[in-house]
Amino acid sequence: MANKKITDATQISTMSGSDKLFVNSGDDLKQITLDQAVAASTPVQQLNNNIEFSTLVKKAKNLEPNTDLNTITTSGIYYLLNAETWGNAPNTKVTNSYLIVIAVNTKRCTQILLPGNDTAIYIRSTYTDNTLWTNWKSNNTDIEIKNCFCKNIASVDGTLEGYGYNYCYYNKSTKIGILHFASRIETPDSTLNNFSGYYDVTTVLENMGITSFNKILESNYTPYDSTGVVRAKLIGYGTTLLYSSASQHYAFARYYTKDGEKGAWATSEFQKGDYITGSLIFS
Repeated sequence: MANKKITDATQISTMSGSDKLFVNSGDDLKQITLDQAVAASTPVQQLNNNIEFSTLVKKAKNLEPNTDLNTITTSGIYYLLNAETWGNAPNTKVTNSYLIVIAVNTKRCTQILLPGNDTAIYIRSTYTDNTLWTNWKSNNTDIEIKNCFCKNIASVDGTLEGYGYNYCYYNKSTKIGILHFASRIETPDSTLNNFSGYYDVTTVLENMGITSFNKILESNYTPYDSTGVVRAKLIGYGTTLLYSSASQHYAFARYYTKDGEKGAWATSEFQKGDYITGSLIFS
């Protein structure tokens, strides 16, 4: 007689004085223990009962909600419930997921994450003989190409304005992208000590439909005059978009010493007809 899943049972009966149960489903009958009956009611067991080919997966342990995944360093298989959040997960889609941990100790540990609500597989490890974790890596190739033409240079306190074309390669899963831009200065700023000019990365990305901007990770740009000649004066030892806590924007800046000190340019340095092209990596 064929065995039916516990969760398919339509009737349960017990034998007096026994810890055994008989599960009646249709014409079939199966004997199980009380512990098996209790275990069958948990979400992870309901899912595992549908994976009959794997005895290993059926040993998965439910993680407590809000668990920091950095702390899971014991070999085993764990289950991350739906509608919960998890510390140091690769993204918010990590729910209904299996976490496989292979560890010699806390300093030699690898985690493999199989999300139920994402198409990617994620993997990371601790650095050799260290408890620090590497970044999550994914097999996800879900890359989008986005673009927009808009006002992309502005000033908080002045009149500086620039317009141009912007495009980016954006990974929807990791929420990391590479953005390229060009801009022509249309309205200069005559104020000499105004340092509130910036590349408006937030507006540019919103025009592309990307609303999860967090910060610029790396950046550089090249300034040109109206004839196309590079304005070497503005480059120094290298250019960068420098975050200003005062204006809460990314100003056009340069490394001005061989020791790598950075400083923003005043808006008056950029004249009508000047061009700026650049690239940045954002999260």
